[in-house]
Amino acid sequence: MVDGEDGKLENPKNKCGEVQNQVTGALNEMNEYMVPNEPNVTPMSGCTSGYKRIMITVERSAQCHKRAKSKLDVQEKELKKREKHVQYQQAQNETEKKELHDARRMLDRENLEQKKAAEEVSMLAENQRKENEKLDREIIELQNKLDTKQALELEMERMRGALQVMKHIEEEDMEDKKKIESIQKDMKEKE
Repeated sequence: MVDGEDGKLENPKNKCGEVQNQVTGALNEMNEYMVPNEPNVTPMSGCTSGYKRIMITVERSAQCHKRAKSKLDVQEKELKKREKHVQYQQAQNETEKKELHDARRMLDRENLEQKKAAEEVSMLAENQRKENEKLDREIIELQNKLDTKQALELEMERMRGALQVMKHIEEEDMEDKKKIESIQKDMKEKE
């Protein structure tokens, strides 16, 4: 943008140079009329119309020069203002770029943490599933042991009952004694 404005500034500078050339030419021409050829002749006598033309040209050139200079000053102020604005925008862009970069890094960090947390949850769920399977097997094993124990207790109660019945029988033959001893032996083993 500044380079484009430099082209605009060249034009008034060229005009200013042209105006200065005109003023210089007019002043030289005026000096020629001002130098007297004869000692009794005043510089203004006889050339007032030429002098007036030169003065008008000089005034116009001076006014043109002032306008060009003021226009250049305004353009220079505008360019400085634009330059400050561009610098401000660049600084603001750098700040925003840094903020975006920081936000992206934070987002990446949060994504990584979230991924790690998801992996940990997955591992915990797998461990929990394995633990539940282990506990289910233990429960089944304990239930089997309980069933076996209850069956043994029931068998022992039946044997005690049979032993009581045999003790009440008055006839004591050898065969019954052997049965009683065998039942008592089985009971001790089962206990």
